[in-house]
Order: sequence, then structure tokens, then C-alpha cells
Amino acid sequence: MGELLTLSRLESAANSNEKDHFDINGLVNAVADDARFEAQSQNRQVVFNGTHEQLMHGNMELLRRAVENVVRNAIYYTPENTDVIISIEGNNNYITLTVRDSGNGVAEDKLSDLFQPFVRISESAQNITTPGYGLGLAIAKRAVEIHKGSIKAYNHASGGLCIEIQLPV
Repeated sequence: MGELLTLSRLESAANSNEKDHFDINGLVNAVADDARFEAQSQNRQVVFNGTHEQLMHGNMELLRRAVENVVRNAIYYTPENTDVIISIEGNNNYITLTVRDSGNGVAEDKLSDLFQPFVRISESAQNITTPGYGLGLAIAKRAVEIHKGSIKAYNHASGGLCIEIQLPV
């Protein structure tokens, strides 16, 4: 229910006027630390490849929630004894955050559906039951869009699903 309320607020852009000045690298590092604890209890690892401080303006809580939703999805879909890899690269104009799991990926024709509300893609090849209501990535997409960024999903050449977030700094 909380995710539905969050999505509703994001759709009306109720939180878009809140502006913080923060280090996105530090924010992602904090999310990765929390996720690492959760992942270890499930025999998975979270690896964060950060960069130097990257200051930006925006709603820190919205972006934290977006990153957390993407990382938690990755932990869920990566098999035991494998890694979720989080990396940030940046320049003077944009940062690119990539979260890659070690799972089976998603059928190419379903990739764009991942960010739609209430869509849950249950791949039989993954042999799992999809949790939740299909709102986490929809929330992430809306939070990124509010920050004039973009989000996309693609299958990595070496396996696994990648979610790439690009944000202006």
C-alpha cells in the first residue's frame, strides 16, 4: 500500500519542489551498504564501484528510494552465490548509475514493460514467483524523470539484467 501511495504522489509530482544538495555517490554507497546486509543473508553479494564525490541538486529521498528499488530487484533476481554490481560513472554534465544482477535477464520484448505500474514479469526460466505489486521500478522511473533523467533496462552481454539511470548533475 505504501508503494501505491508513493507512486500516486510521484504521478502528481507532489515532491518535485523539494531540493537538496547532496553527493549522489554517497547516497548510492549508503544504499549499497544497507543492501549488502540484506543480500548476505540470502547468500548474495553487493559490489559497489563508486567514484569521487558527485554533487547534485534534487530530492534526495526520491532518488534514494529509486536506487533502493532497483538494487532490491537485482538482489531478488540474482542467483545465490553471485553478485549484484553497482557502478557510477560521471562527467561534468551527467552521472550514469548501473545496477547489474547475475540472473537470466528478461526477454527483449518485455524490457520496456519493466517500468510500467502493476507489471510483473515472471519468467519461467527464472523459476521464481515474482514478489510485490510491480510498483518498484515504476516508482524508480518516475523519480528519475522528475529529476530530468532517464532510466532503461537491457540484458548484459555476459548475462544478467542491467538497469541504467542517467541523471544530470
